[in-house]
Amino acid sequence: MRSRFAPFACLALAFSTFLAAPPAIAAPPEIAAIEATAPLDNPSEEAVKAAITVAVQKAARGAIAMGLPWLRIERAYVRQDYVGVQVIAMKAQPSDDDASSTPPDRDTPLDREGDGADGETPTLRL
Repeated sequence: MRSRFAPFACLALAFSTFLAAPPAIAAPPEIAAIEATAPLDNPSEEAVKAAITVAVQKAARGAIAMGLPWLRIERAYVRQDYVGVQVIAMKAQPSDDDASSTPPDRDTPLDREGDGADGETPTLRL
């Protein structure tokens, strides 16, 4: 004769198996790639710099929300109506080897004095 609690036992077993996630899935990320954009009102150099600042601030807010306090700017780009930045957010400060292993893209229109054109990609603590 079948017990009237048997369906509940099967349901409890299935539920407990479903909730036991592997540690790799439950662990927070150590690194994340973030892309953020900001509107560009006019193509002047001052407007581009201001829009890039806004885009970096957006990316930084996203990184902080994910618990990743270190930010490395990978590249920035300018389009007709907006600018964008691509950053790497990290949980820990990268070593010097990590920063030198990925040189900045020299073909971007923003490779001018003071923006990483010297080969150094700044790493920022948020």
